[in-house]
Amino acid sequence: MITIPDKTFKSSLRLADILYVMKKDELLKIANRLDFYVSPNVNKDKVASRLADSMLSEPIEIVSRLSKTELLLLEELLNVGPDTYVEKKWRKSLYMLQKWGLVLTYEDEPNGKQYLLMPDEVREALSKVSSSYIVLAKEGRKGPSAKDLRKASAVASLLGHSDFTIIDGVVINHRAK
Repeated sequence: MITIPDKTFKSSLRLADILYVMKKDELLKIANRLDFYVSPNVNKDKVASRLADSMLSEPIEIVSRLSKTELLLLEELLNVGPDTYVEKKWRKSLYMLQKWGLVLTYEDEPNGKQYLLMPDEVREALSKVSSSYIVLAKEGRKGPSAKDLRKASAVASLLGHSDFTIIDGVVINHRAK
């Protein structure tokens, strides 16, 4: 988690710069958890940069792993816009978005509050793929994993289909090219 000392930070911060604050082994664990390969043999700056690039170019790997609570928080963070903090009740357990360094957190423990700020480039990347997952979460259903989507895309491509739908991990509704 990236904790900030006050609420003067702006959302224009780059994700790579935020991740650089974390320890190298933490970054490698995040990369592993999100199925991104980042060589452990490079310096911390390159690890942070490559992880940030992967997170921003493959946001489905992040969104597909979020719980209902996380997806609802993500919706809130996406809707507030730039330079706006989302106020949440202070909690011991961290949100995955915090663990993965995707939000900055200002903790106001005496008042029992946390204030979360999502960088603009993260908000932009996640907003492209999150809407259907948020809808499914509100319906009490889980969206397909990123792995299921990759498999379905490969099968659809092999069959010459340009569009497909996944329900409960099963590919249905193919549309031929």
